[in-house]
Amino acid sequence: MGDRSTPNLSIWDKGDFHFPDSGCLTGVTEVDLAVVGGGIVGLSVALAAATAGVSVAVLEGQRVAAGASGRSSGFVVPALRTLPRGQSLADALGEEKARRFRHLVAGSARGVFDLIDRHGLQVPTARAGWVVAAHTPDAITRLGSDASDNVTVLSVEEIRRLTGIAGWYGGVVYGDGGAVDPAAYARGLAAAATKAGALIREHCPVMALHVNADERVALDWSGGQVRARHVVVATNGMRPPLPDLADAVVPVAIYQMVTVPLPLPIRQAVLGGGHVVTDTRRNSVALRWTPDGRLLTGGLIGPSLGSGVRAAAHFYERRLARFLDPALRETGLTPEILRADQVWSGRIALTGTGLPFVYQAAPATTAIVACNGRGIALGTALGMEVGRFVAAGLGSARGEVDLEALPVPTCTPRARPIRHLAGLGSRLRMPVAQLLDAREVRQAARLQKEKA
Repeated sequence: MGDRSTPNLSIWDKGDFHFPDSGCLTGVTEVDLAVVGGGIVGLSVALAAATAGVSVAVLEGQRVAAGASGRSSGFVVPALRTLPRGQSLADALGEEKARRFRHLVAGSARGVFDLIDRHGLQVPTARAGWVVAAHTPDAITRLGSDASDNVTVLSVEEIRRLTGIAGWYGGVVYGDGGAVDPAAYARGLAAAATKAGALIREHCPVMALHVNADERVALDWSGGQVRARHVVVATNGMRPPLPDLADAVVPVAIYQMVTVPLPLPIRQAVLGGGHVVTDTRRNSVALRWTPDGRLLTGGLIGPSLGSGVRAAAHFYERRLARFLDPALRETGLTPEILRADQVWSGRIALTGTGLPFVYQAAPATTAIVACNGRGIALGTALGMEVGRFVAAGLGSARGEVDLEALPVPTCTPRARPIRHLAGLGSRLRMPVAQLLDAREVRQAARLQKEKA
């Protein structure tokens, strides 16, 4: 694995990006809306609200995109994860809200690329589509049931031709899915929000949140205070200034790995059309190319006695070699070229429902919680929706924000006092998940052989 002097450096942490006027605010600053968190969700809130004419200040404790927003794989996917215990969206939200939320999710990837184009953001993108590959025949049946105008079902031959990878039983392709450089995207949102009038300040960790006698919410840090008519907390997996919110999510470490830049023949043979792919395993396979010709993969890994980074490198190098073996042999290359050049981790936030939610902690304090690993597309859609909604509420005759009309889950978070153990539990389940995945693949292969 390549030597890196900066711990946990991601492939996206490059260049000398300096956000203009990033020094922390001093004294007292008065705004209509204050946003805590400079990730994709918070910046989307700020962009939507500032565009609507609301005065906005964003406070980020570290730097823009320092959390999960700038450390992900960059996948832009317009779909939710499967809900736990086989629950449907209608069961969780009711028919009407489920319909509206489903519509929001379906347009979420398109919304990301539309924002990039509309604001002229300097963000490397891959827009050929997102492929979801079926690891068993049963999985393709489930995927096919979700087909729509923008989702195309792929046969075994079609998915092999599209991805260059053998062993899948078909799949679907979401035509408006794809990928971005996530850190560049977050910085682009910050630049667009600034141009719309928002104040964005890095290295301003909020120490306390309270309501003053004039009913304005005050955010305190060591150097000053922001007073706002409304506050949106968008810290997701990072600890927020709301204790009950912090206890409601499960932080889970996700690892990403990139290879060294690879030769042109393998780049043409595997995902040569520019698609990104995940499959339906419990421990899903995820693959995409970076703009400089590296193969990126990642996800959860099982527990390790040694370095998590080294364990992730070892696990994903072996997995890549296994999946790309036919393509390597066809191009005359060997698995040694797939060595990990860089591995990093980020922390996503999971909820018990598998859904994000919006929480009104007080009449003038809103929190957006946990996109459950769908942060780029869903986080943008949620942030823009909440930003527009808050701006409309503040501009109304009563000047109040009522979140119940939002097409997203709204609820009071339930404390999960063993949330860090729950996060460890996700890693402990990985070996079992891998065994179950392997057994299903063997059974499917055996049945196909018997049919032949």
